[in-house]
Amino acid sequence: MGFIMNNTFSMTDLEYKQYIRKQKIQRGESEFDSESEFQSAAEKWLKQCGFMPRTQAHIAKHHTGLWYLHLNKTKANPIIADFIILDAKKGRFIELEIKNGTTALSIEQTYLHKRKEITVCRNMNKFKEVVYNWRRLV
Repeated sequence: MGFIMNNTFSMTDLEYKQYIRKQKIQRGESEFDSESEFQSAAEKWLKQCGFMPRTQAHIAKHHTGLWYLHLNKTKANPIIADFIILDAKKGRFIELEIKNGTTALSIEQTYLHKRKEITVCRNMNKFKEVVYNWRRLV
């Protein structure tokens, strides 16, 4: 089924979803339908950049010192951000909180964000920008 846009042309369902995502990105909103979808994309991108999850399975194999910790079900633990990204060789880390759209921060996250102890990312472009800038400074 196609969609009519501005009474001028028709789009497929996929084209319409891509159009909506592009509009969201232009407004600075998340291009993902859920935070879990956003987090999965962030993990995939971190792996492409050479970061590995710091798990028992990866510790013996991975040697660059570029790690990430992804905390699942953090609603029970609002004092730690969704992602902690580490450069173990240089002793540096950054905490990133993933928020989809206009999802509000918890009270604890708000305090941490105001003190610049965590960075809030509401879309993938922001997530990439923060990681790139952090890596440049490390």
